[in-house]
Parts: sequence; C-alpha cells; structure tokens
Amino acid sequence: MPERKALRVLLVDDDETFRRVFSGTLGEEGFVVVAAGNGLEALEIMNRKVFDLALVDLRMPLMDGLSLLAEIQRRQPGMTPVVLTGFGTVPSAVEAMRRGAFDMISKSAPPEQVVATLQRAAEARRASRQGTMLDDALFEHEAYFGMVGRSAAIRRVFETIERFQGAGQPVLVTGESGTGKELVVRALHGGSPRRAGTLLAVNCASLRENFVENELFGHVRGAFTDAVVAKPGLFTLADGGSLHIDEFGELAEGAQAALLRVLETGCFRPLGATKETQVDVRVLASTNRDIDRMVSEGRFRTDLFYRLCVCRIDLPALRERREDIPLLINHFLDRSENARRLGARLSQAAVDALCAHDWPGNVRELLNTLERAVLLANGGAVEPGHLGLGSLRVPPKQPQAPPLPVDAPNGGEPTLDAMERAHVQQVLARAGHNVSEAARILGVDPTTIRRMLRRWGDRSEQMD
Repeated sequence: MPERKALRVLLVDDDETFRRVFSGTLGEEGFVVVAAGNGLEALEIMNRKVFDLALVDLRMPLMDGLSLLAEIQRRQPGMTPVVLTGFGTVPSAVEAMRRGAFDMISKSAPPEQVVATLQRAAEARRASRQGTMLDDALFEHEAYFGMVGRSAAIRRVFETIERFQGAGQPVLVTGESGTGKELVVRALHGGSPRRAGTLLAVNCASLRENFVENELFGHVRGAFTDAVVAKPGLFTLADGGSLHIDEFGELAEGAQAALLRVLETGCFRPLGATKETQVDVRVLASTNRDIDRMVSEGRFRTDLFYRLCVCRIDLPALRERREDIPLLINHFLDRSENARRLGARLSQAAVDALCAHDWPGNVRELLNTLERAVLLANGGAVEPGHLGLGSLRVPPKQPQAPPLPVDAPNGGEPTLDAMERAHVQQVLARAGHNVSEAARILGVDPTTIRRMLRRWGDRSEQMD
C-alpha cells in the first residue's frame, strides 16, 4: 500500500495575520497549504492546482465565501470546503451546506478545533470515495489549467507554458488530435499579462477559402456586394488580448501572407479599406497536421512557419505518457456528473485495459470512452467489456472509390480532364471526403482541390 500523501488545503481569507498563523498551524499538522487573500485570487490558484480541502472565510471583499463555494463546486467538485465565519447565522449555514460545505466553524475557535474539523472533513472525503478510486495516493494529481499529469513529458509541457506565458511572441502548439491543444492555448492566455483581455478562437478548417481573410480582418461597408454594413474582424475584436488560430495549416496562401504581415507589423487592412488598422494581439496557433513536412514540401510558407516557431510547444500523445492514464481516470471520476451520480468505480482489469490501449484519439478518446463505460455499467463496477476497446482497434471500412474511366463518349479515349477528375474523386473517397487529407495524399494545396471541385460542380468540398 503506497504511503498516503499529504492533503492539499486552499486557505482563503482576507486577514493576512490569520492566513499566516493558520498556514503554519496546518503545515505542522501535515497539510500542504496554499493561501489566497480573496475569492478571485483563489480562482486563479485553482486554475493551476487541484485541492482536497478548502478553508473559506464567509465574508470577503470582491467575492464572498458563498460565491466562491459555488465556483468550487463547479470547477473542482472533488474539493471538500469548510467555511469560516465570525457572523454565523442559520440561513448562511444552510446556504453554505447547500453549496457543498462540509461544516461551518467560527474564526474565533481555537486552532486545534479548526484542525480537527479539517481532519473530519478529510476522513469524510476518503469515506465517500471508498471503492471509486484506483488508489487514494493516485488521486493527489496535478491539474494545470485543466491539464492533468505527472509524467516527465507533460511536466516539460507545463514548464514550457510557464516560460512562454509572459512573452509577447506568437506561440505554435502542435500535437495529435485530442492531446489538449486548446487547453494549452487557454493556459498561455490565462497565465499571461493579457488574461484580462479577450481570448477569441477561429478554426481555419471550417472556413471557406474566400471567407478566411474577411473573418480575420473584417471589411468596410461596400467592400463587396453584400457588405451593407462594416464588420470588424477577429483581430480587431481581440485587440489587447489573444487570438487562437486553430488548424492554421489550412490557411490559404493569401491569408498566410496577410497573417505574416500582422505578426511582423501589427497592422492589417480590412477588406475594402484604404487605411490600415493597428492592433495589439498575441497569436496562438495550433494544428494537428505535420507542419514541418508541409513546409519541407512547399505547402506552407517558410517565413510564416519560422515566425511562429520562435515559441513552440509539441504535445505528447497519450501513448507516450501512459503513466498519466490512472490520474486522468481519477480526474474524470472526480469531474463527471454521471460518474458522481452513479458512484462509478473501475475494476483493476478495466484499469489495466485502459493503460494498455494506444489511444489514437488521445485524452479526448479516453474521456469519451470512460463516459460511455460509466453509463453502461449503471452503478456497477466498470469492467473491460464496458470499454469497447476491442471494437476501437478495428480499422474503419474505407469507402468505395469510383473507378477510373476506361471509355469515353463515342468510343474515344477518355479526356485528360475526365481522368484527372476521376482520380481526384477516387482519392477524396479514400480520404473520407476530407479535402485537406486528399490534398496531402496528392501533394497539392487544399485550395487547388477546392478550385477543381467548384469547376466540376462537385459539392464534396463541403465534407472537409
């Protein structure tokens, strides 16, 4: 049996002397204490760390204790709070209990009484989790802006994020689908001096080629036929904050050039405008494509790539940090409403199966698998049969590709255009009608295929 780790306590009180005294007292009793002077500061700390217990003052400026309890219940429902008050009343006690408080204790109570209350809260927490966890020690996981892990690979990511948060340069985040690129972007913005500003996001794969620049830079009235009013672009709306450009590898060449200019000068010209607009926006770009290969094959601008690569974060696949899977499982059990409602627990065989799986969909796939398994188990222990991992290993059936033409009207030879069209359609079918993947196979830019499809009147382009 592994040694039980010290429980982490979030102490929130606006009285500096009280925080200092009780931090020392609780530390002597074996608790690990992190103190905050108000509710907003506590929320900032909760973005970076997971806690087992909380000691919360009921009356504080900026955010009172009841409001903070509601946020604790929403953000870290596995935390057990104890409320401190110098003005205890029955209504406030009832409301505190309704919002998840284990108990309420007077601030004037002796330190040993506060310690005893926390110890009872800790025992109640352990008892409520009996049979639902893999191991109590494993539940002492780290959560950094929603990312969970203790492996060397993920810790390197956390350390890199810390270094880049205060920088003003753009950041390139790469990794397979489901590895948590959006969480990294949120951490970069949330821990930066720009966190009071806006974080906006755009997925380039969801935009048609001729709408990308309009989405990013906006337009003035009369810029084109339907431009009856001016529209600000995302760069304007994100001024003073950050802009997440997701799947930036899908950007058309013209948009790549415009983005490079914004990164270098901070200026852009909305469609139809005669004057340039100056903005202060930090670009956070992400992609699951092999961007290095795209650059080497000439399918992405080298100068834009190197501009983004000044600060780069490569996320490891889940199969490269299997030791974090038990932590992710427990994080899911702690956060999932269905898991808590059903008292979900996993058998050791199910845990072993989860740890052995390769997870091509990474963390997203793991969490979705757990959600489904918990519902199938319906309050019983989750067993390997509930996971459906065997079926996940079966490769999806490839769609039938249309045959290349062998005949032409009037018995002649097929034209080059017909052969080209059939070949493109064949590759598209093999790629599941994903234009970007078909472009990768054919070694061309996605815009080339979209142009062909429009010429042929083929609506397959909408299935990207």
